[in-house]
This record gives sequence, structure tokens and C-alpha cells, in this order.
Amino acid sequence: MGYQFTPVAQSRARYYSKGSPVQFVRVELLRMEGTDELVATLTFKNVHVDTLTSFTAHFRCKSPQGEVILEDDFVYDGLNVGEGELFGADDAVVVSEERIGSVEVNLVRAQYDTGRSYSLLRCENVDLPPMKKLPPVTVNYVNEALRFKQAHYLPCNLPDGWVCTCGAFNYNIGHGADTCSECGADKRALYGSVRAGLKAAQAQGTGASSVARAAQSNIEQAVQDETPRELNTAQTRVISTTALSEALREAQSAPAVSLMRDETADFILKFAPLITAGASMAYVIAALCVHMLLK
Repeated sequence: MGYQFTPVAQSRARYYSKGSPVQFVRVELLRMEGTDELVATLTFKNVHVDTLTSFTAHFRCKSPQGEVILEDDFVYDGLNVGEGELFGADDAVVVSEERIGSVEVNLVRAQYDTGRSYSLLRCENVDLPPMKKLPPVTVNYVNEALRFKQAHYLPCNLPDGWVCTCGAFNYNIGHGADTCSECGADKRALYGSVRAGLKAAQAQGTGASSVARAAQSNIEQAVQDETPRELNTAQTRVISTTALSEALREAQSAPAVSLMRDETADFILKFAPLITAGASMAYVIAALCVHMLLK
């Protein structure tokens, strides 16, 4: 739309959705050039053999204090996403004048070129183990062995897939995934080079360290060496603290909604004490009459 967006921060999803043909990959924050506004994008991965044509996700934006500031569905239409491909990184989901503390995502529905549609609401989210950073010696060894610059973390096997050194989770869904769908690393070659790199690190007296994670924010990993890019802002939701405050003030000052006419309400308020007293007296007289009849 004519604007350039510079990446500021990103964070990977630390869970996978068991049984889902679409997996949430990461949330990314970008700054709109020339302004202080931040834009959030969500990246997903199609792990189904069919081509994904439409996808719906539910997102919830929270402030650094944990307050929900925006919650809505976001629909990705007109897709042509094959197995293992990523999508969503070029769609601005939210633009905010204020700092976003976290973005929570739930998968809703996926539709494929076969005409089949899958509800993803009941797919269970399974936490991934904490990532462990590789020692610098091992990082250099793996990058040289595989001729890339994606080595960061210690890869590991899980019941439903494996975590690559780039941080990507490769969901097997019934068949082995031997190549990382994000960085392209061959699993066997990667594991071999990591083992050799760890031995080299041990020989120098260094070891892997756990990744430090922020406790109240899932947007923590700085993005480096990224160039500005354009985003699709056709469906972008806008968060404005000023607008929210004004809406709240209007809601608090608005008159209460009544289901009865004003004349009826005035009549009830005016004669309610007399009606109540008369009803009480009638009840007492009726009770006395029943008592006398029973004697």
C-alpha cells in the first residue's frame, strides 16, 4: 500500500497443534517507516499433502500487562500453499500505536483444493521442549559442514516430529520428514554434524546453554539483517488506545437500556410503596381467615 515495514522482533510458537494440517510458526512485529506504529504478522505452515486454499485463525493481542486489547478472526483467502510451505508473513494482521506484549493464536478452519474443509478447534496444543543454544564452536562447525547460516539450537526428536537447529518444528503426521521445511537441512546430515560439532566444543571446554525466555511476553527474539518489505493491509485491524478509551467513556456515560416505557417506569416508582403495603395487608387478612376456618 505504499508503506515499507522494517522487522523489529519475532518469536516462534513453542507448541504444535496435534492432528492439525496447518501449524502456527511465528509472530513477527514490524515498524511502519516514518511512524511509531507497530504491525503484527502471523506465519503458518501447511503440512498437508493437498494445496491449502483458505485458512482462518483466531488471534488475541495483549498488552505488556496481560490485558486483552484486541481479539478477532483473520481469514487468509485465495491461497495456493503446497505441503511444507509457509504463508501469512506478508499479511498485516494488526497495526497498533501502543506496545504489544503478546499475540495468542488459535487455529479455526482450513480448506483445500480438493474441496475438503477441516475444523481445527479441537486440535490439542502440545508444548515443545525449551530450545538449547549450541556453543559457538558447534554453530560454526555445523554451518560450515552444511554450508548455510541457520545453525542456532540443539535439534531433538519428539513423538510427532523433530525440531531443527534453525528452531523449526517439523511435524511428521504419519510419515517421516527428513528435510526441514524451513531451512532445508537434511536431518541425517544435520544430526551428524551437530554430534561432531559438540565433540569439538567439548574438546575446547564449552557446552550448550539454555535459551533465556521472557516470562510475560512471547515477542522476544530480535530480528537482524532484515530489509524493509511491503505488506498486504487489506484486512488489517487497528488498535488505538485513544479510540479504546473514548469508546469505553461513551459506554460508561450511555443511559441504561430499558425494556419498558418511561411512563410505566414512572408509575411503578411512584406507587410501588402503596402497592407493597396493600399486598402485605391482604396477605395478613387472608392468613387470619384461614386460621379461623381451621379452628
